[in-house]
Amino acid sequence: MRPEPTDLERLQATYLEKRDLLLRYFIARTRDAALAEDVVQEIYIRIARLAADIRIENPSAYLFTAGTHIHLNLVRGHRRAEVRDEAWSFAQVEAVGDAFADRAPSVEEQVASRQTFQRLLGRIEALPERTRTIFKRHKFDGLTQAEVAHTLGVSKSTVEKHLSQALAILARKADDG
Repeated sequence: MRPEPTDLERLQATYLEKRDLLLRYFIARTRDAALAEDVVQEIYIRIARLAADIRIENPSAYLFTAGTHIHLNLVRGHRRAEVRDEAWSFAQVEAVGDAFADRAPSVEEQVASRQTFQRLLGRIEALPERTRTIFKRHKFDGLTQAEVAHTLGVSKSTVEKHLSQALAILARKADDG
């Protein structure tokens, strides 16, 4: 006779049984199928990390609650990324010169802008190797943070950490002149 399933085994079985329902629920909440899929996959990853002796009274409630927390964390991370990207865009405009000016830049301004841009490129090349690679993949190649994380085999939080570090270094060096 098979022993009674553990709470973790019940949770895993409930996840498999309700995966499609979870996906539909988070698609309706996020209005973004890719984001909803990320949430549902992250739920599974969290389950895989749980201790075998975990106590869970209501596996369905656990799944939806965990998914809601994951979704909120992803939204917060997206907002932080938008703020960082906006700061980077502002830094690019500052480094290259005001691209939206009503007048054409003078020859001197063009030379100064090129020199500033070359200094910025030099500073990027001076970043630590891993930070530089992540920064270039995201900012120059246009990959999302998730795509960079996937292609390099690291977590998204690692990508975020390196991008934040790169921006801090570049901003600090820009202040130094």
